[in-house]
Amino acid sequence: MFVKDIMSSPVITVSISASIEAAARIMLDRRISALPVVDSQNRLVGILDESDLLRRVELESQTHRSWISAIMTSNRKLAMEFVHEAGKSVGEVMSSPAMTIHADYTVSDAVSTMTENGVTRLFVQREQAIVGVIARADVVRALLKVLAADVEPRSDLEVRDAVVAELSRHPWSRESSVHVSVENGKVALEGGVFNEDHRKAVVAAARSVSGSKDVVDRMVWVDPVSGYIEQSNK
Repeated sequence: MFVKDIMSSPVITVSISASIEAAARIMLDRRISALPVVDSQNRLVGILDESDLLRRVELESQTHRSWISAIMTSNRKLAMEFVHEAGKSVGEVMSSPAMTIHADYTVSDAVSTMTENGVTRLFVQREQAIVGVIARADVVRALLKVLAADVEPRSDLEVRDAVVAELSRHPWSRESSVHVSVENGKVALEGGVFNEDHRKAVVAAARSVSGSKDVVDRMVWVDPVSGYIEQSNK
């Protein structure tokens, strides 16, 4: 699945020279939490997020530093902080740079970029033009669509083979000895695992396979040191 398949489009932009009042009105009227900021050549130069409008002198919500914090902070940082909290134009208040991703990248690429950089959205570009935005909500929406989609029928043998193949993909499964059987789409898991985390992972893997209607856990937990065996009560 690609970014272009699930992104929201078109994107509303705001000029770097616009007032924060105008930008705030756009956010509220359009019910959006962030705007990409563009220059006179329509090039992306930053992002104006709701969080950029929280610390404001008009609301008396600007940063209030203790005297010791103030003397330990550089004058340059204090000046930049003041401009951000008192500036009247989008260019003074925006954050830069804005995180972007190409439309032809995968959803996996987008999720990795968001999580690694601690951002909730990415602006989507194609040939330098902003063509969309992909946010966490778009990823969740795509997940729901996949979960709700009709599943192509599979035979019990196909489901069993798929579960076995899924387990073989993961290093943690090598520490387990699990037998898989399937009857009428119901997956039965038997054998031994060495800790509860492995048990949960094996069950999750079986449930994730297309065509798996239910999972019956008959695995036993074996303590590798004492040899203690605990039967699943599920």
